[in-house]
Amino acid sequence: MLGRWDPVGTEQLLAAQRGGAGAVVVVGPDGSGKTSIAEEIAALDSSLQIVTSPAAATVALVVLDAGAALGSGALQSISELRDSGLRIVFALNKIDAHRDWRSVAQLDADRLSGFGAVQLHPVSARLAKLARTLPDPERARVLRTNSGLPALQTILGEHAAADTDRAGIVWRATERLALRVRERILAESDRLREVDPTGPLRGERARLVAARDGGRAAGTATVRSQIQLVRVALLHEVGERVRALNSAARADIDRSKRAALAGFPDRFAGLVAAGTEELDAVILARLSELAPDAAVQLPDAPRPAVPDGPEPRRRGLEDRMMIVVGASAGVGLGRLAVSPLAMVPALEIASIPATLLLGGGAAWWLMRSRSSLADRAHLRTWTADTLSGIKAQLEQRVVSAVLATETELSERVARDSAVRVVQVDEQIAALDAEIRNVVAKRSAQVAACERDLGVVERGIVAFRRAAAT
Repeated sequence: MLGRWDPVGTEQLLAAQRGGAGAVVVVGPDGSGKTSIAEEIAALDSSLQIVTSPAAATVALVVLDAGAALGSGALQSISELRDSGLRIVFALNKIDAHRDWRSVAQLDADRLSGFGAVQLHPVSARLAKLARTLPDPERARVLRTNSGLPALQTILGEHAAADTDRAGIVWRATERLALRVRERILAESDRLREVDPTGPLRGERARLVAARDGGRAAGTATVRSQIQLVRVALLHEVGERVRALNSAARADIDRSKRAALAGFPDRFAGLVAAGTEELDAVILARLSELAPDAAVQLPDAPRPAVPDGPEPRRRGLEDRMMIVVGASAGVGLGRLAVSPLAMVPALEIASIPATLLLGGGAAWWLMRSRSSLADRAHLRTWTADTLSGIKAQLEQRVVSAVLATETELSERVARDSAVRVVQVDEQIAALDAEIRNVVAKRSAQVAACERDLGVVERGIVAFRRAAAT
């Protein structure tokens, strides 16, 4: 269990249990030459075992750099070594390369004063290595002695041989490992309780639930707004078409002669048919723009029909009055026209028939003109009444086509939203299953942390009781 929470610490504990007398670990800041020092010590004395883990060592050799004073990071590492119960030996390397190494040694000694009486052993790994390559034994011996490595090796050997507290080192390493594992378990347990891993999943689920209708409401609202715009535009188009028909019909009535007025209803029916076809084309174009993927069709309602023509106009009091007025006016005009003849006595009697003839002609012309005007007014009235009905039929045609398109688009929105609802339900179900798995996994992890924590705390209590006895 300890190996699962702290594999490195567990490996160091096993190394401490396997360690024996004569085990030395060489540590120090980067660039201090600790690797070269370890090689030279191993070359001088094969009885000293150089190890890499402080837990497996009995003596710690701290190598410092003669070119730079000790830093806070190195002080922290030395403090941890001291707490582990190891014997610590200090060496100041590279004295051959730095003339002011004594000043650096004094600074380092001052900073290490908190660890008690500390002695820094000046050494040079470069001189020791050079001594091993010299062919002259005497010169090699002098150079080796000046390197300080033989004296350091002797001190390390004495400290390694004096080690009698291997069990204490193992006990302290075990306690540190157990305390470190307990802190890690507590931190992991707090993290599992504070952090909700299902937060993003629940947020995604809430988003899916909010959009569970598959966009039906938004799609329906969009369809309705577009349909209303098209409806208004097409009804406006109907009004424009009807006004154009009315203008064309009035112009036809005004310029047609009396004999041509009888054929006006047929010509008007042709205008209505042409206008209806043009309006149908406009309806199809607008609805096709609204639903380009839909098969837009006009309703089966029949096209607006035009009556055969107006009922025959009945002659009323106005026509009779016009006869009297026409006759009177004709007689007056006739008398005015033949008044020069009345000045001749012989022609006075002959002027009477001429007066009557002119009066009758004038009366006939006025009656014919009045009848023509009345017929045109009658046609205009009939046209206006007919266009009113035609406009209602065209508007009904537009509304029927728009409603049919709206129904088709709404059904399409409903079908598409139903498909999306099924997909969203499947995604929600998958998220629910994932949320349950995550919650179950976190609960299992919390339970495992609590179980391991109980084991570690019971082990720490038992360990301290055993250490006390």
